[in-house]
Amino acid sequence: MKLVIPGVFILFSYFVISLRLYVVPPFGNTKFKPQRWGHPNDREAQTKPFHTYIPLSTQQQLHFTMTNPSATDAKINSDYSLQLNRWLLKPIGAWPSSSSTTRLEKIVSFVLNIACYSSLVLATIPSLLRMLLENESVYLKVKSLGPVSHWIVSSINYTALLLHSKNIRQCVEHMEDDWRTVAKEEDQQTMMKNAKFGRYVAVSCAIFVQGGVLGYFFVTALNMMEVQVGNETRMLHMLPCTVYKKLVNVDESPANEIMLLVQFWAFVIANSSTASIFSLTAVLAAHACGQLNIVMAWITEFVNESRKTDGFEEMGIVVERHLRILNFIGHIENVMNKIYLLEMFRCTMDMCNVSYYILTAVSTRRMDRSGYSKSRYLHYDIHFKLFKHIRNMLHRKIGEVVYMTDWYYLPKKIILDLSLIIARSNVFVHITAGKFVHMSVHTFSDRLHSTMTNKTVITEASSNSNSDYSLQLNRWFLKPIGAWPSSPSTTRLEKIVSFILNIVCYSSVILAAIPSMLLMIQNDETVYIKLKTLGPVSHWLVSSVNYTALLLNSREIRECVEHIKDDWRTVTRERDQQVMMRNAKFGRYVAASCAIFMQGGVLCFCFVTALATVEVQIGNETRVLHVLPCAVSRRLLNVDESPTNEIVVFLQIWSAIIANSSTVGIFSLAAVLAAHACGQLDLITIWITEFVNEAKEQKKIGGFKEIGVIVERHLRTLKNGLTAIFKT
Repeated sequence: MKLVIPGVFILFSYFVISLRLYVVPPFGNTKFKPQRWGHPNDREAQTKPFHTYIPLSTQQQLHFTMTNPSATDAKINSDYSLQLNRWLLKPIGAWPSSSSTTRLEKIVSFVLNIACYSSLVLATIPSLLRMLLENESVYLKVKSLGPVSHWIVSSINYTALLLHSKNIRQCVEHMEDDWRTVAKEEDQQTMMKNAKFGRYVAVSCAIFVQGGVLGYFFVTALNMMEVQVGNETRMLHMLPCTVYKKLVNVDESPANEIMLLVQFWAFVIANSSTASIFSLTAVLAAHACGQLNIVMAWITEFVNESRKTDGFEEMGIVVERHLRILNFIGHIENVMNKIYLLEMFRCTMDMCNVSYYILTAVSTRRMDRSGYSKSRYLHYDIHFKLFKHIRNMLHRKIGEVVYMTDWYYLPKKIILDLSLIIARSNVFVHITAGKFVHMSVHTFSDRLHSTMTNKTVITEASSNSNSDYSLQLNRWFLKPIGAWPSSPSTTRLEKIVSFILNIVCYSSVILAAIPSMLLMIQNDETVYIKLKTLGPVSHWLVSSVNYTALLLNSREIRECVEHIKDDWRTVTRERDQQVMMRNAKFGRYVAASCAIFMQGGVLCFCFVTALATVEVQIGNETRVLHVLPCAVSRRLLNVDESPTNEIVVFLQIWSAIIANSSTVGIFSLAAVLAAHACGQLDLITIWITEFVNEAKEQKKIGGFKEIGVIVERHLRTLKNGLTAIFKT
């Protein structure tokens, strides 16, 4: 304890000194020269490919120049947006350098990089060696896995931040350019509103990441333990992560305090890199949303001016700004996709570890550990929700850029001026995790559909969200077992993962079913035992046949899915959308009920049976074993020994989950498809009623020619909808 408090004070002072040396003061005597976009020296940058930094043109710079803010105000605003990111990245030497960075700052950054890597390595290696070399229980190894994985993944993320420093610098300069070119007070307020939101998310990230991990560190480190060394009893601090004692003898002082300090410093570095990633993403995404809001305001002005006069010539500014924003979002994806994949892997593994801690603490009645583990679980859960919120935020804003304006009031000639924005937005921009899991940004499409006399337009994002709402539960049931049908947009990696899942599912069901089938074939078992075994075995066999049917009919299922998506894209009227949504909710309700009853019934039987124990007399030894949900042939597997007994129990529960998932997938898919078909038939009923009423009114003048739309929709529902359902 004598060294811990001074060490923490030294580290805090080190942070302050590094900030003082390394942070360039944004104000004061530092002179700032605004860049002139459109300068001849910048023309080369404007010809770069898609995901490169593109400065604004002179036309954009001159837009609304009457109220253009000073360079100092622009610098203050951009510093306000990026201030917290600098505070998080500069102390670990990860803030990207610029052309104005001095040589001393680069040297300090290099020293910080070496110090951070050294601390992570010194903290990770002793704990990793203990996991690999010490003969310890599974609980202790899993307990050490959390901090070790946190250090390893954070070090990889830290490396990614350093390797992408040039790309991050381009994003920063992009934001600074946007602040310099903003002219109107309303646009400044819009950007400031989003900048405040980005800062709020960045602060929340830092609090939850640092608070969750360092809280665990201090709760553990402040506990003392007695260690007997020879005839001496020593009081030592508990390490947050145990180490290999043959490498570092932490039973002595000051080795114990030094190792505690090294682990603390490694946690701070790992947390800083993680918090920096989340905060940087939040700030960049918030800035992109602000720019999209500005484009919406400009398009609204364009519509209003075009309705008054025919000489509005600023459409080029809007188009160029929109392309610039989409390039910026694509640049965010280039920087963050590999980092996101690692973060998803780390969060998933840590949540599994924390869940294991909670179950262990509850079983041993250590509720104090359980409570703190729940808080750590909440910390990782917030990470996932943050990813989701960033995705939805960008997804929604991009889809609203044109369609949420009154563009349909424009004359036909002027509507064509918006075609470039709409055509460019047909190219999807995804923020992904390693280009494997899509995490955000579907842009909108230009698909229009006219129905009856009410012609409206809905966004591609809206239709996608509605179709995703209908099919969401089906994806959740079928994707984990590799049975969700692939599409032309499915990547090769996704197909490989699906194939591996198929092999795992088949192997699990076969390994669980064969020992029980052999028991039924044996003649030395009673009829009661054989009939009792027949239930689980038949469930596995029939479910495996159903699983095979799902895989063989993947093309037909994909056609049904595409049919639903097309129906959602072509529906236009709000009343028709409400009818389809009502049926979609009913389909989801039936699908959820199927999952609850199927998984709940079978898994309850498995867990109730497996939690029961039985005493088995083997020679002079009495063993307490778990009761198997389904008896197996002891000639093949000796389940009277541990850990064979536990392995077979786990295998049977896992195969039951797979069998349940395939069965639930079939029932839920049939329910959703049938509910959607009923919704389409309800629409046709409404259309026929309207056709009859309007035909009566138009008898005198004639010309009602929309019966073809109704007939085509009816044939489509019968042929492509109901026929596909029964065929599948």
